[in-house]
Amino acid sequence: MMVYQEFDGKVTEFMRGLVGEQLDQCTGEQITLFNRMYKSIDEIAVDKMRRAYYQCRKTVLENKEKSNG
Repeated sequence: MMVYQEFDGKVTEFMRGLVGEQLDQCTGEQITLFNRMYKSIDEIAVDKMRRAYYQCRKTVLENKEKSNG
């Protein structure tokens, strides 16, 4: 059982890192909104991680599109 817990922990850590990379590219306002929705990266439930990543990624792409205007 210990091996599964170790694996799950590493996968969760990796997912949080992916979300964090996207969030680092967001504005302060966008990060505040993220924190209102999810509290923080460390508190996102695993089952909500995919949605959080896609929301952040979409926001980053929209920010880039606006800046290239």
